[in-house]
Order: sequence, then C-alpha cells, then structure tokens
Amino acid sequence: MNQARQRDIVFLAVAGAQACWIYTALLLLDVKAVEGSLPVFYLLSFYPLAFVLGKALRYLPWGKIPLFLLNWGLWFLWFLALAKYHTAPFADLLEPAWPLAVFSGIFQVSNLVSSEQLILVCSVLLWWLGGRLLHLRLDFSTLLTEFQFGVALLLVLFFFETQWDLNLPGLVPITMAFFVFSFAGTAVTHAREGAGWLSGPFRSRWMSLLIFTILSILIGGMIIVALVKPDILKLIFSLLTMAWNFFWELVFRVLSFLANLFASQEPANLPAMPAMPPVPAEPPVWTKLFRLPEWVRRVGSIVMVVIWGILILAALWSVSSQILHWLRQRLEGMGEVEVEPMSGAFFDDLLALLKGLLLLASRFFRFLSRPFRHKQRVHAASPEISSIRAIYRRMMDWADSAGCPRNVAQTPYEYLRVLAQWLPEAGEDFAFITNHYVLVRYGDCFPSHGTLNQVKTTWEKLRQAKPDLPGKH
Repeated sequence: MNQARQRDIVFLAVAGAQACWIYTALLLLDVKAVEGSLPVFYLLSFYPLAFVLGKALRYLPWGKIPLFLLNWGLWFLWFLALAKYHTAPFADLLEPAWPLAVFSGIFQVSNLVSSEQLILVCSVLLWWLGGRLLHLRLDFSTLLTEFQFGVALLLVLFFFETQWDLNLPGLVPITMAFFVFSFAGTAVTHAREGAGWLSGPFRSRWMSLLIFTILSILIGGMIIVALVKPDILKLIFSLLTMAWNFFWELVFRVLSFLANLFASQEPANLPAMPAMPPVPAEPPVWTKLFRLPEWVRRVGSIVMVVIWGILILAALWSVSSQILHWLRQRLEGMGEVEVEPMSGAFFDDLLALLKGLLLLASRFFRFLSRPFRHKQRVHAASPEISSIRAIYRRMMDWADSAGCPRNVAQTPYEYLRVLAQWLPEAGEDFAFITNHYVLVRYGDCFPSHGTLNQVKTTWEKLRQAKPDLPGKH
C-alpha cells in the first residue's frame, strides 16, 4: 500500500470517527431542543464541504487573508442556501420574505432556542471542524487523541440520552462505526511508522484475528440487545435501589439506637410558645442615608471570603507543620531511622503542582488554537554560514591528518588551546577561524561577505603552515 493511499485512509478514518459523534450530538439537539425540526443531514454537509473547499483553496496563489475571507464567504453562501431550503423550500429565491424569516429566527429573544439559531451555530462549528481536519498531523498520537476525545464525548451524549429518556435511533451502529474507523486509522498509522502489525511478518494472522474479534463483538452485541430488554434493566436497577435504601435504613436505625442509649430518662417539657412579636414600625427616612449600596456589600462579601480562605489556609499550614514536627521528633528517637529536614519542600511541591496545572492548561489552549497558528517555515542556512562551517571542518581534517585530532568530548575552545600548543605560530589564525565558527554555529550572528573573505584568507594562509612537531598534546 503506497503512502498516498494510506494517507487517504487515515483521513477517512479521522473524518468517519468525528462524523459519528457529530451526528449523535446533532440528533440529540434535534430531538431535545427543537423537537425534530433540525435538518441534520443537510447540516452534516458542512463538514466534508469545508474540507474539500479548503483543500482546493490551497492551490490559489493568494494571501492568507483573502483565502480566509473567501473560505467563510463560501460558508455564508451555503448557510443561506440551507436556511432558504429549511424556511421556504418552494419560495422564490428573490422573494424578501424568507430572508426576513431567517434573520428574525436568529435574532429572536425568548427562553426557547430556535432552529435558525441552532443551524447558524452548528454550521459554524462544522465548517471549523472541516477546516481543522486539513491541519491535523496524521500520526499515531493524533489518532489516539481523537479516539479518546470521541469516546469521552459519546459517553457524555449517551448519558444525557438515557437521563432524558429520548430513545434515539441507530446508537449501536454509530458506536460500532466509531470504533471501526478509530481502530482502522490506528492500524494504518502504525503501519506507516513501521511499528504496527500490518508491517510485520504475521500480518495475515493479525488480520484474521482482528476480523474474528470484530465479528464476535458484533454478534455478541446483537445477542445482548436481543436478550436484555428495558424491563429487565429496570428490574435490575430497582433491585439495586432497594438494596441501597435498605443498607442506609439499617445504618440510620443503628445510629438512632446508639443515640437513644445516651438519652435522658427525664421527660422533656415542651417550652411555652412565644407570643407573636409586634410588627416593627417603618424606620425613619434619614436612616436610608446610612445604608450600604448593593455593590459595596458584594465587594465586602468577596473580601471577607478571601480573608477567611487565607485564615483557613494558614491554620492548615500551621497544623500540618506541627504534625510534621511531631513526626520528626518521634522518628529521631528511633536508632535505625535517619531523618533529614527539608525546609520549604511543601511549598516547592505546591509550586510544582501549580506549574503542572498551568502547563496542562497552556497545552490545551495551544491544541485549540493549532488550526489558527502559522506554520513555521524551516529556513536553510545562508551560504556564508555554510562556508564558515565548511572551513572549520577542513581545518579540523587538516590538523587531524597532520597529527592533532580533535577529541569527541572537546568543545571548540578546548580544541583551540590544543591547536595553539601544537602550532604556536598559527595560534592567531586558529583563534580567528574558531571564534567566527562559534558565532555562526551557536549564536545568531550573520556574517558578512567581508568576514567570509577574511576567514577564507586566514584558512589559505594556515594551509601553508608546516607543523614541525606532529602529534597530539
């Protein structure tokens, strides 16, 4: 299988896995939010259309801003076409009634969500997902990340479906298709990297085992769906609920029995009912001048919460310090235990935890903003830099052939001292070439043509030297 076909298969696998949870989310929104008035299949067309048009727009010799505007202009045209079909499919295209109906549905302000608003939001998200598919790096880590995200999202959608008792159709085929797409893409990426079972000598056996496993899962799932009915599941859940309630009722009975053992034997006299307090009179008008505004009360409450939080943290810090001090004293009394105090270790661990959380958050935001980041272009080294590096390599080869090789662990300046001891009369030439090599190799220095000519002249002068004492010092 060639590389182009493998890449197409991986694209298809990622797109198919994403389409499974996208379709499930749209179906859930359609049934729960707008009661079946959402054009699900027409909305799904935004996803592959964004991918195809985005791939075609790459071949246009335009800048990034015109391509970006053209891309979202095409989305707007397709959104208008879908909105027109959804609002008035048989109306005239130039009739102003259907655009007014679409925009009034989008900008309506009510407690319920309109189908026009959902079409707008879903079309934008699906168009963005189709463009994001173009910028994905098709390797094993990407496939694994997409699989984990898809599984988590499907579990959340299935949880809401069961809580709302919607009984959506086709969830079992969607789930099976998601796993088939994900596993196929993972296998192909392993084969492309030379680490999968498709590239090994036993790929026929593994393929047979994979097909047998998929068939077993499909047949087992069909049997379970046929045998396990909703009535049986409700009976199992009711039995578990009864057992859970019986357990807690037993716990409460035991606790109440233990509490009665310590109760007083004297009969308790009920206190007399207090008289109805009189209704307070209205306060004077001048007291309103001393009332605090609402925003001052909110700010004060926030400040008090912060102060109490600081006091609680300080108390916890003090208690933990005392406990650690007590443990250290107890351990110091043991002869076989050596205790080493580490002041500030808890604070360092807390800082490390916060840094780890910030690192995870930054990675998450970088993952979200990956499609909008510009790709870094790899710039080739300039001819001046390449020439200076080549001259330094020739100098090392010349010294090696003359009896002064460079050790692998030596830095350029350490090797310079060896060269100066080996050939003292050429020490300045060695230093001149080494300094410019270090500047272009480890720094951001860009040499000029005059500097390059000086280095070449120094190298030609150095080649004429005749070392009298060959050998390594």
